Amino acid sequence: MQKTRIVVVEDDVLIRKAQCGRLRKLGYEVVGSASTGDEAVAVARALHPDLVLMDIELGGSMDGIQAAAAIRSHLDVPIVYVTAYADEGILERAKPTDPFGYVVKPYGERELRTTIEMALYKDKAERRLRESEAQLKDFLDNANDLIQIVDTRGRIVYTNQGWRTALGYSEEESRGLSFFDVVHPDGMSHTQEIFQRVMAGETISNAEMIFKTKQGTAISVEGNVNCRYEHGRPVSARGIFRDITERKIWEAEIIKAKDQWERTFDAVPDLVMILDAGHRILRVNRATIERLRVTKEDALGRYCHEVFHGTDVPPDICPHRRLLTDGVEHNAELFEPRLGCAFHVSVSPFYDAEGKLWGAVHVARDITERKRQEERQKQLVEEIKQFAYIVSHDLRAPLANVRGFTRELTESLAAIEASLREAAESMPEETCLEILRILDDDVPEAIHFIDSSVSRMNRLVAGILQLSRIGYNELHMERLNMNDLVVETFKSFSHEMQTRGIEVVIGDLPEVTADYASMEHILGNLVSNAIKYLDPERAGKISVTGTRTGDETIYRIEDNGTGVEESDQERIFDIFRRAGRTDVPGEGMGLTYVRTLVRRHGGRIWCESEPGVGSAFSFTVPDVAPATGSCVLAKTLGADAG
Repeated sequence: MQKTRIVVVEDDVLIRKAQCGRLRKLGYEVVGSASTGDEAVAVARALHPDLVLMDIELGGSMDGIQAAAAIRSHLDVPIVYVTAYADEGILERAKPTDPFGYVVKPYGERELRTTIEMALYKDKAERRLRESEAQLKDFLDNANDLIQIVDTRGRIVYTNQGWRTALGYSEEESRGLSFFDVVHPDGMSHTQEIFQRVMAGETISNAEMIFKTKQGTAISVEGNVNCRYEHGRPVSARGIFRDITERKIWEAEIIKAKDQWERTFDAVPDLVMILDAGHRILRVNRATIERLRVTKEDALGRYCHEVFHGTDVPPDICPHRRLLTDGVEHNAELFEPRLGCAFHVSVSPFYDAEGKLWGAVHVARDITERKRQEERQKQLVEEIKQFAYIVSHDLRAPLANVRGFTRELTESLAAIEASLREAAESMPEETCLEILRILDDDVPEAIHFIDSSVSRMNRLVAGILQLSRIGYNELHMERLNMNDLVVETFKSFSHEMQTRGIEVVIGDLPEVTADYASMEHILGNLVSNAIKYLDPERAGKISVTGTRTGDETIYRIEDNGTGVEESDQERIFDIFRRAGRTDVPGEGMGLTYVRTLVRRHGGRIWCESEPGVGSAFSFTVPDVAPATGSCVLAKTLGADAG
């Protein structure tokens, strides 16, 4: 074990030698000695001892205290003073040299050893403390955090390099600041409240404040603040902060993006849910909770099939169920009895960063109206196919032949009549009269009947062709004042209404977006039928009303005519179907036209009637009008279906 190296400074040679002997006896190594202050400084600087045993009273120009100060100014070596006089004046003079001990003459070996060991222990402790302080200072100055200590009045006691760099101050500038000099005005009241709470003994974690730099720029910080006490009283507040300015900017952007996403999510008219891998609802949009009539709190965490279908297990057609099996997107169309609607449901998978399936986005689009349109369009297409077949195969060609041969028969009849008149002189009078009667009456009557029938059939064919063309005609959608249109419709029948004394009542009709020509044709047919089938035995009355309901408008034309049997109320819309009085002219095409035009607008038409009381024909015009454009029927129907 290496011995402690000591330099002895004593001006009395005998005492000096005695001291050296005692030190060696105690196990120390005396590496040098001196008798004057100047000599002591030189020996210490040359030998770098572990300790100097210094007599205070030295001869010469420098006493022991002065020599110790000179040594300490160059070397970090502990000094133990030896003196015969331990008065207050000497001790006060010695304090600035940071002595590590005193030995008062005369002293024993035990006292000397104890003093030296305590001095060496104190030196080691102070060295360790200085090293720790240096390491701590280096650590604090190299920390990215902003570290500060302020006194009870808020005056800055300490700041680290990170604090000074962030706020733009030098170490000298920071010493003259109050903590509140670096607090931004926007956060002043909040920071003062925190300071008061800390001075009252509270430790605050994750406190957010707004500092300002030397240039006046605001920076957001977050940190922990507590109070240091001495003798039960607060002496300073310590704070360690980190700059969160960039984080706050990102947080604001994230909040903004989240708000925009949520607004978009809730603005989607489809029913949207985010589901986990166990069919549980993680998120729903506004349309979903409104349609299902549940609150968001009631829906979240529950099974989707429980909320949507009211079942304990997913239905077999459930696309989410299939997605959980194969991990790919699925689509399905289903009818939900609880809502009375048809839906197109699509699910798309969600995978985490490791490729694990954790859920899906579930989108349900209401296609109820589209399904209705598709069904109506199918009916319309079938009707047109039927009409086209009749026109092209069963009516046109035979009618042309009949009319052609009728003309030939008329021409032949004229030739026969001329020949018979030449031969009449040789015929009996009775026979001649019979032949002339046949030629002048019977045959022309028969030919006229044939011609009339052909003309009627031609009108039917023309009507069929007109009906078939309805699907091809372009709809010019515009906002219509239905009151004006109904008034104009009745004007076209004014002579007959005045002659027959018909009362007309027109309600306050809602406006509608529709094709003008179609609405004119619909109203014209329905009003014409109402007039035709009025009961001649009582005064006629016709009323027209309209009502807005949901997403459509309903118009109703009601009369007090002869009425329609219940069994005929649906069939009268079919082609060539007629009901009621047979003395009313017509081919049974009018209501077929009307129904086709109503369907082209995406609406419905129906009849309510009681024989002997009257009839009411109602039709709807939806708010969302079908697509317009000049195209063939199949293309028009396809656009409507979409």
